[in-house]
Amino acid sequence: MQLERIASGSILQSIRSSDLKQIMIIVPPLKIQNKIGDKIKKAVYAKAETRAKIKNADQDIEALMN
Repeated sequence: MQLERIASGSILQSIRSSDLKQIMIIVPPLKIQNKIGDKIKKAVYAKAETRAKIKNADQDIEALMN
């Protein structure tokens, strides 16, 4: 890995900012970034929706028990 080759220090490795500026970071095209972002947003929304449904179900069960 490129970072491991330039890191220095035996206990706490560090990287100089000048070395960090030399590292190439591959970034997908904007269209793909947007698709990834959309999928993450949908997954986060679905997770929140599922948690709300579980909370409502727990409340319904609790109401039936009382």
